Amino acid sequence: MTDNGAPVYAGCDSYHGEAEFTSTYNHCSFNGVKLKKIKGGSNNGNYLGLHNGEKYRVMKFEKLS
Repeated sequence: MTDNGAPVYAGCDSYHGEAEFTSTYNHCSFNGVKLKKIKGGSNNGNYLGLHNGEKYRVMKFEKLS
């Protein structure tokens, strides 16, 4: 588990930061990587990298008080 209580998945890197979303949330950008929403989601991710075809899991991160 991470410090925030989120599960850590084996073989996956975890990055924290702010993503910029379009008004429909169909596209976003994070650290210069352009992502497109995978309709219906996926077990491996919910966004697809447009430059490399890799799947990314984008989720809301709640700050601990």
